[in-house]
Amino acid sequence: MRLGLFTLLLCLIPALAQTQEILLNNLEGAVSIDASNNHLFILEQKKNRFLKLNFDGVKLDSIGSIGSGDYQFEDPSDLDVSNGLRIYVSDTGNNRIQVYDRRLQYLSSIKANNAMSFEPTEILVNAFAEVLVYNKRDKEIVIFDEFGQQRPRFNMPREITLVNDLKSDGNQLYVLDTKNEIIHELGLSGLYRSFYPAETVESIAFKKDVLLLLDWNGIRDADRPEYVIEFENMIVKDAVYVRNEGLFVLTDSRLILYPF
Repeated sequence: MRLGLFTLLLCLIPALAQTQEILLNNLEGAVSIDASNNHLFILEQKKNRFLKLNFDGVKLDSIGSIGSGDYQFEDPSDLDVSNGLRIYVSDTGNNRIQVYDRRLQYLSSIKANNAMSFEPTEILVNAFAEVLVYNKRDKEIVIFDEFGQQRPRFNMPREITLVNDLKSDGNQLYVLDTKNEIIHELGLSGLYRSFYPAETVESIAFKKDVLLLLDWNGIRDADRPEYVIEFENMIVKDAVYVRNEGLFVLTDSRLILYPF
């Protein structure tokens, strides 16, 4: 993971780093954002739906309502677009992961072997097309293959108290624990490796292999205290970097683009 070079480059272009564009300001209970090569996807927890948008923030489609059937959700927590061909939604209240194709057609639902104790929240798809899901109830990572078959799971290390965000650079897992104000670094099999201080951090994201920390005051990289972008008391829910576009930052009601 390279950290210092990114900060140096941003210091050379402070005017660009401070530029922002509000793309949407009427979201309701937005909690998660991800991107494919051509589109953004936003999960609105309060409306039990997810949106498909272009990079200008124009809504192209939406899926979801409250319920337990296909195309329905109850208190969804997270989504992951993987390689753009499939969209995985953590349907927490229904104890399942719903899977859609890039046209937003329903494909399947994934459930754990212990379905009644499966409370999926954070979700990510790794480079092997495996779906890693944090089961909040049992404090474990449940792994499914690309066909939805459950693989060996692993318990979260005892150092982790609360899982607020789960990201990967392809080689490690990074777990944001806001209760301990720490980002825990794990191997892909769950082996504890290291940690980073994360006081006041609300969300994490990657720009290529650079770990970005977002709090209500701004954005910084993990090895420096200086902000490369400053906010004004903004509560960040999630963020995703898109090459040639910038960092899309999500609050519960707004989508903001910081081009760098």
